[in-house]
Amino acid sequence: MLTFTHGVPWMHVVPALFAVAVALLYLRIKWLYVKVVLGILWLFLLPNTIYIFTDLSRFIHQWGSGDLAHHIAWTLQYVCLVIIGLASYLVAFLPLEQILLTRNFSKMNQVLAIILLNFFVAFGVVLGKVKYINSYVVFMQPVKVLFSIVSIVTSLQLWGFVILFWIFCSLIYIVFRYFSLSHIKKAVSE
Repeated sequence: MLTFTHGVPWMHVVPALFAVAVALLYLRIKWLYVKVVLGILWLFLLPNTIYIFTDLSRFIHQWGSGDLAHHIAWTLQYVCLVIIGLASYLVAFLPLEQILLTRNFSKMNQVLAIILLNFFVAFGVVLGKVKYINSYVVFMQPVKVLFSIVSIVTSLQLWGFVILFWIFCSLIYIVFRYFSLSHIKKAVSE
C-alpha cells in the first residue's frame, strides 16, 4: 500500500519552520536584549532551512525500490520539500538583510556578510548531516559540539563537503534573492 510519508524526511520541516518563526519574530521585536537572544537562536537555527536539500539523497536511494505510484508520490513529496527548504532559507535570511540595510553597509560588505553567513550555514549543515548535531545540542551538549567541530576542521573530506555546500548555498541565495526575496520582504512588511 502506498503511504504518503513512507521514507520521506518530513521531520526536517519543523526545525526549518522554527528558524523562519524566529527570524520573523526577530524582525518584529524592538527590545534590544530580546533581539540579541533571538539573533543568537536564529544563527543556530538557520542551517535547518537548507538542510532539507540534503534529504534529496534519500530520494535517489528510494527510486529503485518502488513502483510507478511510489515514484510519483515520492517525486511530489520531494518537490514540496525542496520548495519548503528554498522558501524557508530565503525567508530566514531576512534578519541579515535587515541588519545590512539598516546599518548602511557598502555593497562589498553586504556581499561579504552573505558569503560568510552562507559558510556558517554550510558548516552547520555538515555538522548536522555528518556528525548528527541538531541545533538544540549546541545548548545542551556544547562539548560534544566542540569535538564535532574539531573533527570536521581536521578532515579534508569534510572540508570538501563544507565547501561544496557553501557554494551551493551561495548560489541558491544569489539566484533566488533577486527573484523572490523582494516579494517576500513586501509581504512580511505589510
